Amino acid sequence: MSDSIEITRDQLYEAIWSKPTTAVAKEFGISDVAIAKICKKLDIPKPKLGYWAKKQHGKRVRQIALPPVKPGTPETYTIHPSTGVSLPEKVQESISLHHAFETDEQNRIIVKDTLRNVHPLVRQTNDKLQSAYADQYNRLSLGSNRLDIWVGKDSARRALLIMDALIKALERRGYPVSLEGDHKTTTTVEVQDQQIAFGITEAVKRIERIQDDDREYSWGRNWDYIPTGTLALEIKERFHGQKVIRDGKTQRLEDCLNRFTLLLIKAAEIIKIEDVEREARWREYEKEREREQLAQRKRELEKVRSEQFFKSANDWQQCQMVRTYISAITSSENTASNQTEIKAWITWSTEKLETLESKLLNPELIELDSIRAQNYW
Repeated sequence: MSDSIEITRDQLYEAIWSKPTTAVAKEFGISDVAIAKICKKLDIPKPKLGYWAKKQHGKRVRQIALPPVKPGTPETYTIHPSTGVSLPEKVQESISLHHAFETDEQNRIIVKDTLRNVHPLVRQTNDKLQSAYADQYNRLSLGSNRLDIWVGKDSARRALLIMDALIKALERRGYPVSLEGDHKTTTTVEVQDQQIAFGITEAVKRIERIQDDDREYSWGRNWDYIPTGTLALEIKERFHGQKVIRDGKTQRLEDCLNRFTLLLIKAAEIIKIEDVEREARWREYEKEREREQLAQRKRELEKVRSEQFFKSANDWQQCQMVRTYISAITSSENTASNQTEIKAWITWSTEKLETLESKLLNPELIELDSIRAQNYW
């Protein structure tokens, strides 16, 4: 069901040296192991172990140059993404219908060559170009209330034309597009009751900056970034499936808008399924957490009950010693000489002893003390 992606040797080389392999793999909807195999097949050197960690901490790293193509080594590779999610039969049938619609030449999304009568969001973003400035990657920063477009100055018009054709086509299909977020910079489309963020990004080429030999240390950037003119449409949501379509050696983004529309539809279905699965996993986690908490409370209560049991047994032993003591006092010769006070003390101590013995002989009262000791009230 997934559309294939043709990528050149140069494009894959740029991709795996611009971000970790796991991130590249997610973009193409395949595993990092598959990426490694493709690199081996195309004779593309990969960053060594620890490369990204060193780079993150500002340590000097070396990028291995792409070697010339050897005889018999392919220069392109066709990637077949996998959604990683088993779609229900009804969903597959629905996607098949959408696929038939999007591949019908009559429904082809055509990009105009003029910015006249553009979509209001495109016009709104175009107005931002007047005050835009280049960021560190030489891509235009357009501020707030604009479409998610991160491209260089020379690609801005092309990106707007692509967005205009895509947004109009999406809304004709019943998928409204809007700007979301605190600063209205997230472009989202509502597909199958799912809000899906997407945008256009231009790839940049990194060139090492020549440092001034007169300066012992350079505190500036070590690299310059040059936009390449290679644009990519990207779905900016977390799900298992293809998220990106980009310019290639044999394709231009303008010719892939129907494919991207189909990707949005697939993404909506996958996200719904994954949301249900995630919710089910969360409910199971909560149940397991409650079971563990209950088991922990039972273990703690059992510990307190055991401690209370031995304490009660010890108290009972003490009571027997006290009873012997009272008996000894009662039969003592001193009792007769101070009969009134001794008799009062014997009465009080006997009542105290009987109260304690009565409690020690009542398991329910002992259990109640255990529960109170565990702060369960």
